[in-house]
Amino acid sequence: MTNSTPQAQHGRRARHLALIGLKLAVTGALTWWVFSSVDLGSSAERVASLDPAWGVAALLMFLALLVVGALRWLVFTRALAVSPSTIATVKISFIASFLGQVLPAGIGIDAVRVWFLTRRGARVGLSVASVVLDRLAGLGSLLLLIAVFLPLLFSKVKDTGIETGITLVL
Repeated sequence: MTNSTPQAQHGRRARHLALIGLKLAVTGALTWWVFSSVDLGSSAERVASLDPAWGVAALLMFLALLVVGALRWLVFTRALAVSPSTIATVKISFIASFLGQVLPAGIGIDAVRVWFLTRRGARVGLSVASVVLDRLAGLGSLLLLIAVFLPLLFSKVKDTGIETGITLVL
């Protein structure tokens, strides 16, 4: 049974507004701290000196990366009988990518993807499984790229000490 008296509702609203105020205060303080640590004039000069064509190319590559990642995730969602549309999967991936930049956790992107899938009716276990499989596929892709391009790197590097260091790091 819920307590829905006017006083209880007022108390919940006051706590909600206080929490929003606290979040805004923390956001403001952190934003001030970041901007006070950065030389904005120097940053503006560097941005102004960039070639716009390279900026557009980088943006297009980033967008393509998000779409390809969404399509890869779509393969796993469909294999698990979770069937969001292609457009929905791309939208979720774009939203998750944005929120992953602003949320204070490295796992934010994955949590957002799971949350959106469950809001669309998927079971939590299947949503988590699709994200884990997608992450494992991404890891496998990186390992494959390393295996393919490591010999090329070693053909360019002639110092055995550097080769050993690279091998140990990888």
